[in-house]
Amino acid sequence: QTSSTHPTGTPSACAHFQLMHRRLRRLAQVSPSSSAAAATAMEAVVRTRGCRTIRGVSVCVGARSMGGLRGVGERNTSVRGMRRMRRASGFVARRQYATRRVPPEPISSTATEADAAAAREDLTKEAVEEEEKTTVSDRGLADQTLRGLGQIVFANSPWSGSILLGVLSAMDPSLGAMAFVGSASATLAARAMEQDTSAVNAGLFGYNGALVGASFSFFLPLQDAVGQFLVPSPSLVAAAVLGGAASSAACVSIGRSVTIPQFTLSFNLIALSVFASARPLLKAAGESGELATEASGLVSPTMMEWVLAPLTGVSQITFVDSPLAGLAVLSAMLVGNGIRTRGDLSAGAVSAAAALTGSAVGALTAFCIGEDPEAIVSGLHGYNAALTSLAVATFFKPNAHSAALAVGGAAATSVMAAGVMTAWGASLGIPALTVPFCVVAPMCIMLASPAVPRLRLKG
Repeated sequence: QTSSTHPTGTPSACAHFQLMHRRLRRLAQVSPSSSAAAATAMEAVVRTRGCRTIRGVSVCVGARSMGGLRGVGERNTSVRGMRRMRRASGFVARRQYATRRVPPEPISSTATEADAAAAREDLTKEAVEEEEKTTVSDRGLADQTLRGLGQIVFANSPWSGSILLGVLSAMDPSLGAMAFVGSASATLAARAMEQDTSAVNAGLFGYNGALVGASFSFFLPLQDAVGQFLVPSPSLVAAAVLGGAASSAACVSIGRSVTIPQFTLSFNLIALSVFASARPLLKAAGESGELATEASGLVSPTMMEWVLAPLTGVSQITFVDSPLAGLAVLSAMLVGNGIRTRGDLSAGAVSAAAALTGSAVGALTAFCIGEDPEAIVSGLHGYNAALTSLAVATFFKPNAHSAALAVGGAAATSVMAAGVMTAWGASLGIPALTVPFCVVAPMCIMLASPAVPRLRLKG
């Protein structure tokens, strides 16, 4: 016989057992480590109280058989048995209360914001990587050519290239045209040689060709006068096309033997091989054949020229002598990187600040070692230093040590540039171009080693 209430109205032992059974089950769920003890307690109660569990239902079995099952004892309805059952139920309740799970501590708002920022950064990186995985045919030659122009200032963006092309064309239409022709020629040569698609898409072959074309337009007298304007002659266009293609071939050849970034080494090799025979700095001065170096101090610079010297140094990266052009070059770094990272201008701001600081350090260093003031305010001692500082900011993770390396590298580049300009200009009549930058910047990159743990490369 099974009943949940005694005929006299007193709760039966089965009702108490069912209550205890439910509590034991909850105890096992709340504290898995207590499940074995709960099972042992249940078996003891079942043996002493004459109860069974049939298909998950707890019942008390009397002396008679139930469905073929023989009873194991009398129904426990005595006062003593009731007290024991209540005490057992109370023990289970106290044990269950003592083993409650402690709710987890709430996540702080600072941690939540940090996780959200990390997630946004990961999404931005994934978007940039997806964009860089597009094929050559997807972007087209125009996009690759403009990215090549942008890579002159380490900006993988057609918008940066467009800004630089506009600056060059505004200052000298021939300069802008030859830079574009050189970048396009280098890009086509890289595609013809079936070079890495991502590298071609990023403009990593175009910037050397752009610099070759711009340097030919600036140093070689191969322009025809049309009215009040100078336009590139066919020989200058041909030289820019051949020079741009040759820069890609040199870049591929150098890349097979070196593992560190070669920067503008291909541009220097191609341009200097041409300038060695043309001697663009050797200007005729009557019959004496006086050598005209890159700058000659005839007029003392004004205070404003000294203040604007860092901007002028930045503009000399593109063969232009103008503080306004320097601002445009800085905006190309800022805008190009901001668009590439979906509106995050921090990377562009760091690049622009590094370039401007490097140019200022280069000018100050040149002044301290007694270089020509006119050359300093013209930016000739600032652009190599600006490129070195910009390279450090581009490749190294930002911290105090990388900032110190950028400043020190800019100063070292300025010292080397002063020596190269004097030696080459006096003996060979050729410009220094970006040779000091190509020597010092790789040395800075090689400092990223286990011996210098504070200097860590990005990625």
